[in-house]
Amino acid sequence: LVVHRNVRSNILVARLVPGFSDESITQLITQGNDLKAMLLEFYGTGNPTAKGEFLAALKLAITRGVAVVACTQCVRGPVSLGTYALGGHLLAMGVIPADDMTTEAAVTKLTVLMGRCSSLAEIKQEFAKSLAGEK
Repeated sequence: LVVHRNVRSNILVARLVPGFSDESITQLITQGNDLKAMLLEFYGTGNPTAKGEFLAALKLAITRGVAVVACTQCVRGPVSLGTYALGGHLLAMGVIPADDMTTEAAVTKLTVLMGRCSSLAEIKQEFAKSLAGEK
């Protein structure tokens, strides 16, 4: 048993719903000086809105060193960003897919990795690995 004491919980978790406000997400990113990660629950296999303002907000977050992780709202099945063109664009931007992890598992993994890793690139690399059988 390994107890991780150096954890960080500066994580925004948001469930996207039709009609959500791009402006609200942008404000959270720009005004959240201590924001280190965002976990977003997308629709289906990993599709958010295709609105430019939302995509620009995600790009801004990643540029600021915020880890952006995509989960699915579905009860079964993984987030698969490569399924549709928009998901492929998100991957190219640097959004991290949570595959079949639950929101809770992905948040727990992020808290550990943010305490352990020194850069967004390292978090992204380590997120793809199984730490405790979660992936």
